[in-house]
Amino acid sequence: MIIGSHIILGTYGFWLPNDPRGSHSNFVWSDELAKHGEATTVLPGRSRAADSHNVQKSLAAKKSLKYPEVNLTGEQALMLANGIAKAVKKYEFELLAFSILEQHLHCVVVSKTMKFKEIVREMKHYGSNRLTRSRLHPLVEYRDQNKGRIPSAWAEGF
Repeated sequence: MIIGSHIILGTYGFWLPNDPRGSHSNFVWSDELAKHGEATTVLPGRSRAADSHNVQKSLAAKKSLKYPEVNLTGEQALMLANGIAKAVKKYEFELLAFSILEQHLHCVVVSKTMKFKEIVREMKHYGSNRLTRSRLHPLVEYRDQNKGRIPSAWAEGF
Protein backbone atom coordinates (compact mmCIF):
# COMPACT_ATOMS: atom_id res chain seq x y z
CA MET A 1 0.00 0.00 0.00
CA ILE A 2 1.44 3.36 -1.03
CA ILE A 3 0.94 5.97 1.64
CA GLY A 4 2.77 8.86 0.02
CA SER A 5 5.21 9.69 -2.70
CA HIS A 6 8.53 11.50 -2.91
CA ILE A 7 8.27 13.89 -5.84
CA ILE A 8 11.17 15.81 -7.35
CA LEU A 9 10.33 18.70 -9.66
CA GLY A 10 13.22 20.04 -11.69
CA THR A 11 13.38 23.50 -13.14
CA TYR A 12 14.07 24.06 -16.83
CA GLY A 13 17.59 22.92 -17.73
CA PHE A 14 18.29 21.18 -14.42
CA TRP A 15 18.63 17.56 -15.59
CA LEU A 16 18.78 17.02 -19.34
CA PRO A 17 17.49 13.90 -21.11
CA ASN A 18 21.00 13.07 -22.30
CA ASP A 19 22.76 13.72 -18.99
CA PRO A 20 25.65 11.23 -18.83
CA ARG A 21 24.45 10.04 -15.40
CA GLY A 22 21.17 8.97 -16.93
CA SER A 23 17.62 10.26 -17.00
CA HIS A 24 14.09 8.94 -17.20
CA SER A 25 13.73 10.22 -20.77
CA ASN A 26 13.47 7.95 -23.78
CA PHE A 27 14.13 10.59 -26.42
CA VAL A 28 15.83 13.97 -26.90
CA TRP A 29 13.26 16.15 -28.66
CA SER A 30 15.48 19.18 -29.26
CA ASP A 31 17.69 18.83 -32.35
CA GLU A 32 20.26 21.17 -30.81
CA LEU A 33 20.39 19.20 -27.59
CA ALA A 34 20.48 15.86 -29.45
CA LYS A 35 23.84 16.90 -30.91
CA HIS A 36 25.24 16.20 -27.42
CA GLY A 37 24.06 12.60 -27.33
CA GLU A 38 21.05 10.34 -27.16
CA ALA A 39 18.75 10.00 -24.17
CA THR A 40 20.41 8.07 -21.36
CA THR A 41 17.44 6.18 -19.97
CA VAL A 42 17.88 4.54 -16.58
CA LEU A 43 15.45 2.80 -14.31
CA PRO A 44 14.50 4.45 -11.02
CA GLY A 45 15.92 3.01 -7.86
CA ARG A 46 18.79 5.11 -6.65
CA SER A 47 19.99 8.68 -6.99
CA ARG A 48 22.65 9.19 -9.62
CA ALA A 49 23.25 12.85 -8.81
CA ALA A 50 26.64 12.17 -7.19
CA ASP A 51 27.88 9.82 -9.94
CA SER A 52 31.00 11.00 -11.72
CA HIS A 53 30.43 12.43 -15.19
CA ASN A 54 31.93 14.81 -17.71
CA VAL A 55 30.88 18.19 -16.31
CA GLN A 56 32.18 20.08 -19.37
CA LYS A 57 29.99 17.95 -21.64
CA SER A 58 26.96 18.69 -19.47
CA LEU A 59 27.68 22.43 -19.51
CA ALA A 60 28.11 22.40 -23.28
CA ALA A 61 24.74 20.69 -23.66
CA LYS A 62 23.08 23.28 -21.43
CA LYS A 63 24.37 26.03 -23.73
CA SER A 64 22.27 24.42 -26.49
CA LEU A 65 19.02 24.97 -24.61
CA LYS A 66 16.49 27.35 -26.11
CA TYR A 67 16.40 29.35 -22.87
CA PRO A 68 18.89 29.69 -20.01
CA GLU A 69 18.58 27.11 -17.26
CA VAL A 70 16.42 28.28 -14.37
CA ASN A 71 18.12 28.99 -11.04
CA LEU A 72 15.64 30.22 -8.47
CA THR A 73 16.48 33.11 -6.17
CA GLY A 74 15.29 33.13 -2.57
CA GLU A 75 12.50 35.54 -3.45
CA GLN A 76 11.37 33.35 -6.37
CA ALA A 77 11.44 30.28 -4.10
CA LEU A 78 9.22 32.08 -1.60
CA MET A 79 6.70 33.04 -4.31
CA LEU A 80 6.77 29.49 -5.62
CA ALA A 81 6.06 28.15 -2.13
CA ASN A 82 3.17 30.60 -1.73
CA GLY A 83 1.65 29.42 -5.00
CA ILE A 84 2.03 25.76 -4.09
CA ALA A 85 0.44 26.49 -0.70
CA LYS A 86 -2.66 27.70 -2.54
CA ALA A 87 -2.81 24.44 -4.49
CA VAL A 88 -2.47 22.46 -1.26
CA LYS A 89 -5.36 24.38 0.29
CA LYS A 90 -7.61 24.17 -2.78
CA TYR A 91 -7.06 20.49 -3.57
CA GLU A 92 -6.61 19.24 -0.01
CA PHE A 93 -3.50 17.17 -0.52
CA GLU A 94 -0.79 17.13 2.13
CA LEU A 95 2.88 17.97 1.94
CA LEU A 96 4.62 15.99 4.65
CA ALA A 97 8.00 17.36 3.63
CA PHE A 98 8.88 20.23 1.29
CA SER A 99 12.19 21.76 0.24
CA ILE A 100 12.93 24.22 -2.55
CA LEU A 101 16.48 24.28 -3.87
CA GLU A 102 17.99 26.44 -6.59
CA GLN A 103 17.11 24.10 -9.49
CA HIS A 104 14.59 21.65 -8.10
CA LEU A 105 12.24 20.94 -5.26
CA HIS A 106 11.56 17.84 -3.19
CA CYS A 107 8.32 17.00 -1.48
CA VAL A 108 6.59 14.07 0.12
CA VAL A 109 2.94 14.15 -0.88
CA VAL A 110 -0.15 12.39 0.43
CA SER A 111 -3.63 12.51 -1.07
CA LYS A 112 -6.75 10.42 -0.64
CA THR A 113 -8.38 11.78 -3.79
CA MET A 114 -5.75 12.91 -6.30
CA LYS A 115 -3.27 11.01 -8.44
CA PHE A 116 0.33 12.15 -8.12
CA LYS A 117 0.43 13.37 -11.73
CA GLU A 118 -2.52 15.65 -10.96
CA ILE A 119 -0.78 16.98 -7.86
CA VAL A 120 2.37 17.73 -9.87
CA ARG A 121 0.31 19.51 -12.54
CA GLU A 122 -1.39 21.73 -9.94
CA MET A 123 1.81 22.43 -8.03
CA LYS A 124 3.52 23.56 -11.25
CA HIS A 125 0.47 25.56 -12.33
CA TYR A 126 -0.07 27.40 -9.05
CA GLY A 127 3.65 27.92 -8.46
CA SER A 128 4.17 29.33 -11.96
CA ASN A 129 1.09 31.51 -11.67
CA ARG A 130 2.41 33.05 -8.45
CA LEU A 131 5.82 33.68 -10.03
CA THR A 132 4.17 35.39 -13.00
CA ARG A 133 1.78 37.51 -10.93
CA SER A 134 4.60 38.65 -8.66
CA ARG A 135 6.63 39.60 -11.78
CA LEU A 136 9.39 37.22 -10.68
CA HIS A 137 9.03 34.51 -13.31
CA PRO A 138 12.62 33.56 -14.27
CA LEU A 139 11.85 33.34 -18.01
CA VAL A 140 9.57 36.38 -18.36
CA GLU A 141 11.98 38.10 -20.75
CA TYR A 142 11.42 35.22 -23.21
CA ARG A 143 7.66 35.81 -23.43
CA ASP A 144 6.28 34.98 -26.88
CA GLN A 145 5.38 38.35 -28.40
CA ASN A 146 2.55 36.87 -30.51
CA LYS A 147 0.84 34.62 -27.96
CA GLY A 148 1.96 36.37 -24.76
CA ARG A 149 3.04 33.07 -23.20
CA ILE A 150 6.04 32.76 -20.92
CA PRO A 151 8.08 29.55 -21.33
CA SER A 152 7.69 27.05 -18.54
CA ALA A 153 10.17 27.35 -15.68
CA TRP A 154 9.79 23.58 -15.21
CA ALA A 155 11.40 20.55 -16.73
CA GLU A 156 8.88 18.16 -18.23
CA GLY A 157 7.61 15.42 -15.98
CA PHE A 158 8.72 14.74 -12.43
